[in-house]
Amino acid sequence: MSNDMNDKRINLPPMNAPEAQQTQFVMVFHLFLRAGKEETKKTYKVNKKRVVIGSALSSDIRIQQNSVSNVHAVIEMDEQGQTSIYDMASETGVFVNDRKVVNAELKDGDEIKIGFATLAYKRAQVDAQSSTGARLPSSAGRKLYYDNEEDFRPLILEDERDVIQIFDYPSSAEQALQVVMYWGDVILDVKHVVEQVPVTLGEGKDATFLVPGLHSSFPLVSFEGSTVALQFSGEMEGVVRTGKQLLPLSDFQGNRFHLKQTDLAKIQFRDITFYVSYSPMPPHLKRQRILERDPFYTRIWFTSVLCTVA
Repeated sequence: MSNDMNDKRINLPPMNAPEAQQTQFVMVFHLFLRAGKEETKKTYKVNKKRVVIGSALSSDIRIQQNSVSNVHAVIEMDEQGQTSIYDMASETGVFVNDRKVVNAELKDGDEIKIGFATLAYKRAQVDAQSSTGARLPSSAGRKLYYDNEEDFRPLILEDERDVIQIFDYPSSAEQALQVVMYWGDVILDVKHVVEQVPVTLGEGKDATFLVPGLHSSFPLVSFEGSTVALQFSGEMEGVVRTGKQLLPLSDFQGNRFHLKQTDLAKIQFRDITFYVSYSPMPPHLKRQRILERDPFYTRIWFTSVLCTVA
């Protein structure tokens, strides 16, 4: 065999480098509750950027104890997976590894004490390319997953032609100002402010939220161009989380704060609490669908309009 053959090299096609897997993180909490000698454990795996802990029904992690405020604490994770906890002006405080904190960064293995409950925190990583699941389109920057082996047939309607969409779903990028009114751990009212309409408190029928003890209308939220202005009085207590800072209301001059889309606030007036933040815009009814699908209703509606005009 000639040396020429030995000198010949076989040029193989370059192997494709494995695609860089996009990763995201989820928060995992092990909640330990003790009642007498018995201890119960619950596990929460949360795939969202903000987790609300409290006694209110709307809490992501609900702890029903007298020592826990309705909105007791908020835990947030940024795009890099850094997690921070904020004490939302609770009565009994927040403790991380037995140290009382107002706001603190969380690490894997940290223990959080809220009331008489203990939360063990860790961060879990989820790969966008998963061998056990398929990736669905992302929603608000968070990727959704499902298991190919799951059987969804019992959930499928027999005839999809009879299914009528009655809601319009805005884009996940569209945000609305959300104001939640609590009395204790009960939600009394929720408003989503889409248009630049002021949010007022008072006893009058024109007030956005009916608040006993406020004899005159008080503007909780007003608009200055495209800027949202949050207002509060000397009788109100609470905190505002802006950036990585947690500031009491007493720190703001003029009892006024310009709220950004990443900010949130907890404001308390006597026994009433308001939680103000931005959230995805809720769906709304497609009113025109009623006229399209119910001709009898359409005739009644047009007849009543004609009678009114006449």
